[in-house]
Amino acid sequence: TQRGEAGAPLLNLRGEVVGIVAFTLENNSSCYALPIEAAEKIRSDFLRFGEVRHGWIGAKLMQALEGKGGSYAEVTEILDSTPASNSGLQPGDILLRVGNREIHQPDDIIDASFFLTAGEAVPITVIRGDEKLTFDVKADFHPASQRPPVIAQPSMNQALPLRLQKAPERTP
Repeated sequence: TQRGEAGAPLLNLRGEVVGIVAFTLENNSSCYALPIEAAEKIRSDFLRFGEVRHGWIGAKLMQALEGKGGSYAEVTEILDSTPASNSGLQPGDILLRVGNREIHQPDDIIDASFFLTAGEAVPITVIRGDEKLTFDVKADFHPASQRPPVIAQPSMNQALPLRLQKAPERTP
């Protein structure tokens, strides 16, 4: 078990940073780490947009009874008014790739979705029947998640918004 403070780097045996400690359990027995590639996605979003922009496409998947192209991730539903509904994806498609991430099982979409950026198009490759198709899908924010708050701008005024006044006198 690696122990450490949140934000501490995790190193491999060659001294390369492979992750960042996200948090440690109260008894310091375990910690959770973010792989460095995921931390880089978050850093990149902050530098580009001032916020993290996790993307979403609006398709539901399940384990296919019969795999195709090495994948068993079958699209079962395309939600209305979502990026997927405007893309050409259809129920029955077998998902092969989302961006640069290969999809073999429905759970693979969790990792692939983390790297989507709301507002940016991502190529999604599927097999439909015997045909391999690629669609460019513009990811969006998940409707159930709150949009990130407006980013506060730093103030050049260092004064606190504080007003002092004399307290009223008390009588015993």
